[in-house]
Parts: sequence; structure tokens; C-alpha cells
Amino acid sequence: MPVVASMMMSHLGTRERSPVYVLLAIRDSLSEGIAQQPPALSLITPVETLVETPVETLLKTSQAILTLLSANPTLSLREVALQLGKSLSAVERAAAKLKAEGSLTFTGAKKAGRWVVRR
Repeated sequence: MPVVASMMMSHLGTRERSPVYVLLAIRDSLSEGIAQQPPALSLITPVETLVETPVETLLKTSQAILTLLSANPTLSLREVALQLGKSLSAVERAAAKLKAEGSLTFTGAKKAGRWVVRR
């Protein structure tokens, strides 16, 4: 045992030098410190949000696609998506529905073709 530690412990009695006594003193000290701390705030705050998904969204996208392609039938679906501020997949999905309904057809070559709008 180092000299400083033995000098410090020399004034303690046998009971105070026991490891069990030291551990109990640490436990009591920690318990007092925990009891004095303010309660922790809850990190999880419940939030209520209303999510509305109107059915009209697809109809509006479809109508916007028909309007754009009737004005400029050489636009690609990628260009339509950029102009509408929609994702390409959303425009492709709406165009597929319009094709199935018979409101929209594509004629000609893949790169040089044009859209035909039937209302």
C-alpha cells in the first residue's frame, strides 16, 4: 500500500477501512444525490397530427397532365413531372391510368413521338 494511503487510513478505525463499509457509504451518498436532483423531463411528447389524403389529388394531377400535354404534346413525362413539381413515378402512374381510360395515347417513335389527348 502506498505511504500516503496508509497515512490517510491510519487515523480510521478498522470498521471504516472495510471494503463493505466503503461500498455502503458510496451507495448512501449516491442515493442522497439522486434524491436531490429534480425529476427528469419527459423526452417523448405526444403530438397529434391530422393526415388528410384527398382522393382529388390523383384527379388534379391527371387533369394537369392532360392540360400540359394538350398544350405541348412533345413533352416527355419527365418534363411534365418537373413542370408540375411531382415525382416522375407519380406522373407515370397518372399517365398509365389516363392511357387505360383512353384519355391519353402516345403515337410515333419513343423519342420523336407525341401525346394525343382525348377528352
